[in-house]
Amino acid sequence: MKVITLASRKGGTGKTTLAINLAAIANRSERACVVDMDPQQSTQVWKRLRAQDETLPKLSTGSCRPAGLPQLLRELQSRNVRWIFIDTPPSLTALVEVGIQHADLVLIPTRPDAFNLAAVTATIVLARQHKKPYVVVLNEAPSLRDGVASPMVKEARFQTSKAAELYAGRIWKRQLTHRNAIALNVGHALSDRQNYEAAYLEFERLWHQIRSLIRREQ
Repeated sequence: MKVITLASRKGGTGKTTLAINLAAIANRSERACVVDMDPQQSTQVWKRLRAQDETLPKLSTGSCRPAGLPQLLRELQSRNVRWIFIDTPPSLTALVEVGIQHADLVLIPTRPDAFNLAAVTATIVLARQHKKPYVVVLNEAPSLRDGVASPMVKEARFQTSKAAELYAGRIWKRQLTHRNAIALNVGHALSDRQNYEAAYLEFERLWHQIRSLIRREQ
């Protein structure tokens, strides 16, 4: 069993969206589960809305307080769950730290703007303190033009690379593009519908990168 913790000091970076959609992709071939440690419980809202459509594939979700995480992980392992995605709140509280402590990989999403980028370093430091590998992902980015990233994304990648190089980390070389389909996709995953193909392919590439990074760390 492998645990991927999504963490960011800044709110609105897309942690819940990434957790749900990556888990849905993983779940197509191996059992996956999203563990919601954010008091807002957005994943549980998504689950209730999803349950209204019985034709959709089931995706396991759970929630717990920090003290209950070790027990929950043991239970999920006993049920042969292969991939755990932990969704954490936008902070650097003890709750987030527990999620990072149990991670095989820390995924740090950020939007390509000054306020989000300023928050990246603090999360990197926390991952490094616990000796956890991590990858920074640029999310909600402007669309590519003729296959080329926007100047905003290029600058964001440069600024993030400086922090990551300082702490011997990784920056995903691609991006997750801002799309209204994702924002309006409550109760669904990108893997559910063919008309989300472009967004799905970006998430699928990220999933392949995550698997590759975890294999390297073994």
